[in-house]
This record gives sequence, structure tokens and C-alpha cells, in this order.
Amino acid sequence: MEISTQCLILKVMIVLVFHSSYFTVLVSCEEAYCPFYNNRGTSPQPFLKNCTWYKENACCQQIQIDYGFASVKPPQGASKKCLEQLNFLMCYICDPAQYKFYRNEYLTVCTEFCNNLYDACKDAILKGSVISNLYESGTKFCESRRFKVKQLDESGDCFYYNGPMKSSAHSFTRHLSLTFSLAGSLVVKSIL
Repeated sequence: MEISTQCLILKVMIVLVFHSSYFTVLVSCEEAYCPFYNNRGTSPQPFLKNCTWYKENACCQQIQIDYGFASVKPPQGASKKCLEQLNFLMCYICDPAQYKFYRNEYLTVCTEFCNNLYDACKDAILKGSVISNLYESGTKFCESRRFKVKQLDESGDCFYYNGPMKSSAHSFTRHLSLTFSLAGSLVVKSIL
């Protein structure tokens, strides 16, 4: 059953139960939409090869992942953990809750995620220098990438991800081979 139908049924039930009462019950039914993709709706994407934890309900499609990831150049000397954190970050385009943290073409990333990313990538080289010499913290690193940074709280209005959310999701390293083309771009290939 779609979320909008569930919300309508819930609202009707509340009206029937509280019909004779003198107070109002507010029901919040958020419908996921995808501002990164012109506010289209979310949908199941059972054939995702990456960002697989979003298969059941995603904003992205596999072709968009292929295109987006192919254009990303990871920092020189990035560790496996750094590549994994970058992968998690790039998968924000698939997150069905992106309407909470992607607004007006700006991504808001949680401070905690920025710190994880920075810790994983601080020894890699960016712009000819070691990242930890360029930026003193995860917040500074994320802000340099033009992300807004916000403390993680219950509102969910910043991006945070640190591993598969569902037991059916497969790990990043089991399904992807990250290689670098001669041009230095990140190439994502399935190794199923």
C-alpha cells in the first residue's frame, strides 16, 4: 500500500474515532520524493549493483549510479576504508529520504559522517597535499566540498550512513571492484 493511501486511511480513522471530540489531531505523513532528480518519486530498484541497501525503495536508478560514479576521482592513495566512505557518500543520490538533506542543490552532511570520511581519507592526497595538512577536521573537509554540515539529530535532515542498513544488503567490497582509469577517474564494476 502506498504511503499516501496509508496516510488517508489513518486520517479517516482518526476522524471517525475522534468525531465528537473538540480537539484536532495532526497527522504527519511524509511522502518521499527525490529533489536531486527533479522531485520524482521513489521506487523499488531490485537491480542496483551499488548502493544495494536502497534496492527496496530508491531515488536513483542503476544507470544514474554508473554515470555519477564514473565521473568521480578519488583522492590519490585513498585506502579501502576511504573508498568505502566515499561510496557511502555518493549513494546519497539513492537515499529515499534525500528530501530531508538535499535542498536547493546543496547536500547537508552530518558532522559525524564528515568525521568518519575525514578519518578514513586524511592520509590520501588531494590537490597535491595530504588531506590532513589541508583540513583540520571532518567539518572543514566537508565544507571544502561545498557541503553544509549539521549535527546528527532525530530530524534526519543531514546525510549519515556508515554501513548496510538491512541484513539483505551486501557489503560494498563484495559487489564492486574499484579501479582507476588512465584518466584517473573512479570506475565501478560489478564483480557478482
